[in-house]
Amino acid sequence: MDRTDPGFTVEDAGGIVTITLVRPDRSNALDEPLLGALKRLLEGLIGQSQPRVVVLTGSGRAFCAGADISAIKGMTDKGEIARIFAPQGEVIGSLVGEVAELLFSPRLISIAAVNGSAIGGGWLLALACDFCLAAASARFWFPEVGLGRAVSPTAARVVAMKAGGMAARNILLRASRFTAGDLDGLGLLTAIVTDDALQEETRRIAGGLAASDPVTLSTIKSRIVQ
Repeated sequence: MDRTDPGFTVEDAGGIVTITLVRPDRSNALDEPLLGALKRLLEGLIGQSQPRVVVLTGSGRAFCAGADISAIKGMTDKGEIARIFAPQGEVIGSLVGEVAELLFSPRLISIAAVNGSAIGGGWLLALACDFCLAAASARFWFPEVGLGRAVSPTAARVVAMKAGGMAARNILLRASRFTAGDLDGLGLLTAIVTDDALQEETRRIAGGLAASDPVTLSTIKSRIVQ
């Protein structure tokens, strides 16, 4: 089964559902139509008779640049940036949080294959996955402080849960930028692989999960995330 929804493609083969963000001209940025369609897709997968293995990745040079900020491109006045972006940012942040919560469902065993930059909501989606494989060239950043808005409650909770309180402060309050290597010791990545090997390693791990009993995987995940 193959189909296209706004901003991403879906391939369901070999027991693995692969979702690829396909807005390479905008670094796979997130907007309301994309997030709404992604939310509906994940809800549908959660409602299926068996738990599913899901891979999330991006096309082109980016994994996901977070919220689409084309409306403020080229602007330098921080007050004006905050005024224009804040309403859109609140909507996008809320939707990304809802999608991230769905990825926590024990009915989904998820892998993020981070092929490039993972920024803001894009990094949150990667963090919400059960496994996060990063290409060596991947970069990570929560830029919300510079945009004059707070990260969503979901983002703050997920970063603190996965990285710990002190690292979460460095990531979110200072809006620090990280390479994959910088994150290696924080427990945020399953593995760092060469760019050329990312998809192959993702398929290997996803295939192993798909070959396992789905109910057993779902039960174990429910005990981890409860």
